[in-house]
Parts: sequence; structure tokens; C-alpha cells
Amino acid sequence: MHEYFRHLDYLPHGYCILDQDMKVCYWNRSLELWSTLDRSMVEGVNIRVICPKLGNGSYKMRFENALKSRIPVVFSAQIHGHLIPCKGEDDKMQVHQTYVVPLDETYSAIVVENVTKNFNVLSRYRELVNKLSIAEQEAVQAEQTKSRFLANMSHEIRTPLNGIIGFCEDIVADDDLKEDHRNLLNMVIDCGKNLGVIINDVLDYSKLEASKVTLDPKPCSIHRCMEMIIEFHRKSNTNRDVTLEFNSSVDESVWLEIDDVRLSQVMGNLISNALKFTKSGLVTVTLSIEDTVSRRDLFLTVKDTGIGMTDEQVNRLFQPFEQADTSTTRNFGGTGLGLAIIKAFLDLMEAEVSVDSTPGKGTEFTLRMPCKESDVQAKTDSSNSISIASIAESREFSGIKILVAEDNLTNRMLIERQLQRLAVTCEFAVNGHEAVQFVKENSYDLVLMDCQMPIMDGYEATRAIRLLEINQPLIVALTANVLKEEVDLCHESGMDAVLSKPLPIKELAKFLQKLSHQNKKQAS
Repeated sequence: MHEYFRHLDYLPHGYCILDQDMKVCYWNRSLELWSTLDRSMVEGVNIRVICPKLGNGSYKMRFENALKSRIPVVFSAQIHGHLIPCKGEDDKMQVHQTYVVPLDETYSAIVVENVTKNFNVLSRYRELVNKLSIAEQEAVQAEQTKSRFLANMSHEIRTPLNGIIGFCEDIVADDDLKEDHRNLLNMVIDCGKNLGVIINDVLDYSKLEASKVTLDPKPCSIHRCMEMIIEFHRKSNTNRDVTLEFNSSVDESVWLEIDDVRLSQVMGNLISNALKFTKSGLVTVTLSIEDTVSRRDLFLTVKDTGIGMTDEQVNRLFQPFEQADTSTTRNFGGTGLGLAIIKAFLDLMEAEVSVDSTPGKGTEFTLRMPCKESDVQAKTDSSNSISIASIAESREFSGIKILVAEDNLTNRMLIERQLQRLAVTCEFAVNGHEAVQFVKENSYDLVLMDCQMPIMDGYEATRAIRLLEINQPLIVALTANVLKEEVDLCHESGMDAVLSKPLPIKELAKFLQKLSHQNKKQAS
């Protein structure tokens, strides 16, 4: 019989052959190695003596059923206390899969497969997956913590900054102000707005890093959009030795489906840089559209006669926190984030950017992006035609009841002064809970709702107000953070519109005009 089974010695698995009485007929070399039991010690011995587990419990029933039914049975892999005792040097590291296989009416086989390597690979894989899962959770938590920190930092910085800008703008509007004082205050305003740009850069870069920025294309007259950007930079350009020109081959009647906010941010950054790095000469912005067989492309170029850059500097240009060289920051300021943000926006727009620059002669940026013409034209914004002085004189809004929910004293004072310029009075709530109580007890036409307040924030307060069985007021969010995510959150909570801080008085006048007309219709 040994001769019949001896070929089993050359197989990698362990084989134990049993007769009808469940006595061991053959014990191959692999089992000798794993169990350290010589075949002479086990042959003729009942398997239940060698493997006590087969004599009791669930193993006994499964073993006996396999022998009776002549159907193979698989026993689970055992890490410790194997079905067949294994006492090799690496016993603790061995994992064996055991099978009971009836061979014929006389013999059955217990097959032991060493699956230690497979088990170890699977264990390491599970351990790696677990570590990756933990790392992912920690990364998400860290990103959320960073986002909360940046949002809070932004709010804490913008609150006093908006107060500075708002009060300065209010004083500058005074006709009796001395001209030199007006100039000084305008410098303060410009400094405040520059600080706001830096804050926006940090927030934008953080959101781009987390892939949280999306495009919001809508109908836009590209010529008119560029004219507004150019006009803004002409007014803000204090260097009279630099001329800003705009050349366009695109008619005002051409409307495109485009994210005009992000495009304005891109072009504004490039134009601002061109003006900043050009001591004297010319900055030229060119707009054109080119049609090919397969697509329509929008081309925008910004060319200056400024300091220029070397090829090495151009190669580093779109890296975050990078500028042409270290002296650039000392001489011209900036975070070095602007162009990295611009490049990320252009990637979202599927746009290409090329740079041609010569030291001492100037730089030319060329943008090429796919565009789609729009059949829909947006209504022209008439807010700039509103005369604040005439509104105040006519007392057009005097009958409108306004509640302002704002926790910051400086902001309350500023909003009150701005409303006074429109000949409007208001009441104040210092948190969201108080605002809800005021609305329950009084009838308001308009609620100006700060988003970040103690006890109850503006979002929760708005949701609570919308559940009240009252004549619902118009609720307008006041926020220092007008990013798309913030605006979406305002609308989701039930707010009708969003205004940025410091409060844009002409935008507010538009809402008040709308309310005034509604009130007059109801009265008639």
C-alpha cells in the first residue's frame, strides 16, 4: 500500500490516507515536515487520536457526514491549533486549509494545503486597505478642519476690514470733505481692497486644492464684460505713465455661454499684473473669436511693455507661491498664488495659456478657450442709474420696515449709516434667535440677515422664519464670503438674495425699490 501512495511524497500538500476504520494508512513527507510526526508513529493509529478535534463538536459531525455521503468537505483555515497538529518552527505563522476527500469505498484522504503565503498576502492587503481608509478619513477631517479655519479666518479678518472700507467710503461721499483728506481715505480704501484680494487668493487656492470649485456658465456679452474689466482697471490705475488699451473684433451683440465671474477673475489678474510690472509704456488687451471646422475659440491676449521674464522664470510662473524671483515680492508685493489660481481656473474652462516674454521688453499672455454662442441675452443691470441722493430726497422708502440681524457692533453702525443715506430706519437683532422672535412679534418687509452669528446663525434663523405662518418678509443675506458654495447655502436655507459686505448701497436700493412697488400695488 505504501508503494501505491508513495507518489504523494512529491506533492506540495499534506496527505493523510485513512482506511474504513479511520486508521492512518499513509502519512506523506509534507505532513511529517509540518507536524514533526514521523509516519512510523502515526500509521495504524486512529485519526481521532492524532486529531482530537475530529472526535467531538462540529468537526466530528462534518467529518462523519463526509465519510458517509462520500462528498468532499472543506474545513476553514486554522491559524492556531490546526485540525492536524502542526508543530513546525514556523507554526505560529502557518495557515492550513484542510479537506476531507472520500477516494473510494475503502479509502479517504485528509488533504492539508499550506496557504500561509496567500493568507499573509491577504492579511497585508487588508491591513493596507485599513490604513488607507484611516488615512483617507484623517485627510478628509484635516481638509474639513482647514476649510473651517479658513472660513473663520476669512470672516474674522473681513469683519473689521469691511468696517474700515465701509466707513471710509461713507466719509468720502461727504461733499464737505477736504480734497487731501479724500485722497488719504481713498488710499485706505485701496489698501483694504488689496488685503481683500489676498484673502480671496488664499481661499480660492484652498478650494481649488480640494477640487471644490465648479464653473457656472451663463449668457454673457463678452465685449461688454471685457469693457467693464478694462474700465475698472483704468480707474484704479494710479500710474499715469502706463496706458491701458482695449482692442476687440467682437461685437456687443455676441453673447457666449461662459462663467463671466471666473473669466473676470482670470483677466483681472493678468491685467493687474501687467500694470504692476510696467513702469511706463503700454498694456494692450485684445479680444477676438476664431471659427474652425470643428470648434469656435475665444482668444484673449494681455501684452505689456514691462520688465519681462527669462525662460526659467516663465517655467516657474504657474507654480503656487512662486514669482519671477525673490525680488519681485519685495518690489511689487503679492502672494505668488494669483497665476496658480488662474491656471487652475483655465484648466476648468478647458483653456490653453501661452506666455511669450523677453527681459526688459515685456510679456504677452495669450488665452485660447472653447466657447459656445448663446441665443439668450441677460437683462441689463440698471443699478448704476440709481441716484442715492434723489432717493433720499424723495423719501421713497420711508414706509418700508426693515430688520437687520447682525451681531457685530461696527457692522450695525455702518449698515445704519448706509440706510440713513436712503432715508430708511431699521431695527436690530444681535443674533438669529432674537431675529426670529422679532419677526414673530412684528411685521417686516425686509430682513437683512448676517450669516455668521452666535446662539443661532443666519441659515438656521431663516429656516425658522420660513416655517412661521406669517406674511413672509424678503430675506437678504449679508455675508463677507460670496463664494458659490456660500451663495448656494443661503438660497437652500430660504434666503431670497445675497449681498456682500460692506453693504453695496445701490444693490440694496434695488431691493427697496422692488418692495416699494409691491407695497404700492397691495395698497391700491
